Amino acid sequence: MIEIPFIYIPVMALCCYFFLIMALLAAKKNRLIHSFITLLLCNLLWTGGSLLMRMQVFPSYEFWYDVSLLSLFAIPLFLYIFVHNFVKAKGHFVMHLMTVITAVMLVLTQRQVFLKRPTLVTTEQGMSYFQYAMDWPIVIPTVIFTILISCTGCLVIRAMKRHEMSSEAMLSLVIGMFTLLIGNFLSVLPGNIFPFDTLSGILNAAFLFYALYRQRMFKLTLLVSRGTLLVLSLAVVSILFSIQSIRVEHWFREYLPLFAPYSTVLFSLAFVGATSLLYFLFSRIIDNLFIKDELLQAERLRSFSSSISKSLDLNEIVATHLAGDRCGEGGSCLSLSLSGIVQKLPNCRHPQPVGRQHLHPRGRKPLHCLDEGA
Repeated sequence: MIEIPFIYIPVMALCCYFFLIMALLAAKKNRLIHSFITLLLCNLLWTGGSLLMRMQVFPSYEFWYDVSLLSLFAIPLFLYIFVHNFVKAKGHFVMHLMTVITAVMLVLTQRQVFLKRPTLVTTEQGMSYFQYAMDWPIVIPTVIFTILISCTGCLVIRAMKRHEMSSEAMLSLVIGMFTLLIGNFLSVLPGNIFPFDTLSGILNAAFLFYALYRQRMFKLTLLVSRGTLLVLSLAVVSILFSIQSIRVEHWFREYLPLFAPYSTVLFSLAFVGATSLLYFLFSRIIDNLFIKDELLQAERLRSFSSSISKSLDLNEIVATHLAGDRCGEGGSCLSLSLSGIVQKLPNCRHPQPVGRQHLHPRGRKPLHCLDEGA
C-alpha cells in the first residue's frame, strides 16, 4: 500500500458524501434532487476510487483508477445538469448534446485514448508510487470541461439577472462552484501534495446542499437525527483512528515509553473524546444552519394559526398575516391560501402601508391587499 498524505481529507470527503446521499434519499424525490444525488455519487466514486487505488485494494489498482477517472470526467456534466434543474432553465439541446459528447469521451477515456493508466513503481527501499504519463490528447477532455463550466456559469448569470431564485441560494451556488474551481487549480500546482481538489469537492457539495435547503426542497428536521450524527461521528473517527493506530503505537513507544503499557487505554479514551467532540461540532453546525430556522418558522406558523382561529373576519385575518408573519428569515414567506371564495374578491385594507401583496388562493384569482393610500 502506498502511503497517502493527508488521508483524513478523502476519508472526511467519503463520510460527507455518504451522509448527504443518505439524507437526500429520505427526501421527496424530483428531478432536482435526483440530479444532486447523481452528482454526489460521482464525487463519492471519484474520491473513493482514488483512495482505494492508492491502498491497492482488490481487484486491482487499475480498476479503481478507471472508476476514479471516469467519475471525475463525468462531474462537469452532472454539475451542469444540476444547475440547469436548479435555476429551472428552459431548453435541453445543450444538455443533450453535452451528454452525448461526455458519453463518447468516457468510452474513449476507458480505452486510454486521452490518458494512460499509471504504472506502479517500487523503489529499492520498498516504497511505492504511481508514475503518470500525459500527452497532447488530454487537451480534448480539457476543452470539453471548459465548455461545460462556461455553460454552467451562463446558467447562473442568467438566473441572477431574472431574480427568480433566493439570493442566499444563488450565492451558495456561486461560492460552491468558485470553490471547486480554485481547489482543482491549486491541486495541480507544481510540488503540491495537499488534496485541495478533494477538499474543495466537500465544500462545493456542502454549499450546493445549503442552496437546496434555502429553496425549501426538503425539511432537514426530518432528515437529520441525533442518531445519524452519532453514527457519522463514529464512522469518521473509526476510520481515522484505524489508519493511524500503528503510527500512534510507535509514537508512544518512542516518545512516551513509560505510558507504552497503557497505550490501548489511552487510545480508547482518545477515541471516545474525539467522537464526542466531533458529534458536538456536527450538532452545533446543523442546529445553527438549519434546525433553528425551521423551528422558528414552525413557531411563527403556530402563532399565526392561533391568532386567526379566534376570528372569522377576512380583513382581520389578512391584517394579522401582513402585520406579523409575512416573511421569515432568508426571505421565506408564509403564503395564505383561501378556498371557497366568490369570483369577485374584495380589496382588504390594512392600517399600515404594506404595499401591494398577492395572496394566491387555490384555483382562484389572487386576492389583492392594498394599503390605504392605494
